[in-house]
Amino acid sequence: MRRALALALAASMIAAGCAGDDENKDDQANTGSSDPGTVETETGSSGESTPEPEAPAEGEALGRASGSFVDSFVELTELRRTSPEVVTARFRITVPESAEDNFQVSDRLASEEDGFERGQDRVSGVTITDESGGKRYFVLTDSDGDCLCTTNVAGDGFIDVGKSAELYAKFPAPPEDVTEVSFQVPTFQSIDGVQISE
Repeated sequence: MRRALALALAASMIAAGCAGDDENKDDQANTGSSDPGTVETETGSSGESTPEPEAPAEGEALGRASGSFVDSFVELTELRRTSPEVVTARFRITVPESAEDNFQVSDRLASEEDGFERGQDRVSGVTITDESGGKRYFVLTDSDGDCLCTTNVAGDGFIDVGKSAELYAKFPAPPEDVTEVSFQVPTFQSIDGVQISE
């Protein structure tokens, strides 16, 4: 009698042990890993996913400044030494959809000399300034005295609401040890601390 009871008890313990092993296997299958401290990811089983590097924003501006007319603004998109003697600035003027009126170019962007002598629809009044050296650089001119810059800002003399004008101007290059300048467009605030790229 005692032997029969012992055999029955041993059988029940073996059955419980087998059930426990099955439950542990099920738990491990559900977690996807035999290590409870690590969770599988799509990038591997190290427990950490590697983030993708952020792509640079397309058309990202070096600086932006608001204007004095119709909520317009200017963005400097490039300032580069295009030769040992020349720095080229590329920029755009935008009139947002929220503006109440178009931007009349007139003589607002031209130098005083150009505004009277060579027509008004140009950006010859743009400058760059070496703040530390206390020197301002004006737009270069060709042998005929015409600026090396955009001379037809807008065909009808206006930048319309919701539109932008892509512009450029070339300047004498500051010394090589000058790597940072400010950028000025007439009727707009200055864009300061701009790095000159090579």
